[in-house]
Amino acid sequence: MLDRVHIRVCLALQWLLGAALLLACQLAGEAAVRALSWPVPGAVVGMLLLWGGLCLVGCVPRGLALVAGALLSHLMLPLIPLVAGVGEHLALLRQYGVAVLLVCAAGVVATTICAAVAYTAAARRSR
Repeated sequence: MLDRVHIRVCLALQWLLGAALLLACQLAGEAAVRALSWPVPGAVVGMLLLWGGLCLVGCVPRGLALVAGALLSHLMLPLIPLVAGVGEHLALLRQYGVAVLLVCAAGVVATTICAAVAYTAAARRSR
């Protein structure tokens, strides 16, 4: 019985540390953007700080993996207002739909190219 409680407490502490790490990176990114007056969202800078830290450590801490898994499992929730907004502004979508589709397609192509270049560089580096 005590072992189960101990395991749950350890998981809860790992989860809290992972959440604290995410928040600390975002706050550091927000602070850097405000201090340096960069025209970049602070969350993006925080994500880059997190990525750099993970590259230095070489692995994802268990607590961070727990929090990331929980957040990613609910990733579709923020898209619900987007879908409602599309329904609300259907006339604009009819007017600019082709342009929006082309921009989205260009974004997919650019993302695919960047991912391929990054994967190729990482594969070469690991050999």
